[in-house]
Amino acid sequence: IKMEKMSLIMNGIKYEIKKELGSGGFGKVFKVLRLFDNKYYAIKQIPISRENPEQIANFQKEAYILSKFNSKNIVKYYDSSKDKNNIYILMELCDGENLRNFIDKHKNNNILIEENILKNIISQMCKSKTITKNKAGTDFYIAPEILQKGIYNEKSDLWSLGCIIYELFTLNIYYKDAVRRKIKKIDSKFYN
Repeated sequence: IKMEKMSLIMNGIKYEIKKELGSGGFGKVFKVLRLFDNKYYAIKQIPISRENPEQIANFQKEAYILSKFNSKNIVKYYDSSKDKNNIYILMELCDGENLRNFIDKHKNNNILIEENILKNIISQMCKSKTITKNKAGTDFYIAPEILQKGIYNEKSDLWSLGCIIYELFTLNIYYKDAVRRKIKKIDSKFYN
């Protein structure tokens, strides 16, 4: 990887950085233009520490997992690379809104998500087959047996799916509600 002022070269291919799409604890995501064919992509830039081999192993797992998915409901992985400071993952650019922002927008406006939209989102999530046996994802959605003992099986994915469905219906994160002992019921006046 070679970073220039507003471009980067990844595995010999030059990309022009157009804008930052988001950032968080994982790093940053940029919208980029591949110069040889004028196609847009997203590049995830994750800072790494050379002293942390576990972090590099996690990157390799993430890249491997992403490379195995082939679904219109999951962001497509194209390539990855690393240098001494960062890991880069080249992915499909999704111009639409992400699920986190979609839920937050409804929560901030105190508007429940329409039932037909929920059915569509849940249906799309259920079409993706599990292929990993490793811990991956945000702790709020990871099954307790993975967090406590590192034990993973297909039931763990059902836990994660349930947490997301709970959030879609209540606009609250299940883990936070459970810790506060304020689990919400689905509003039967609004939903069938």
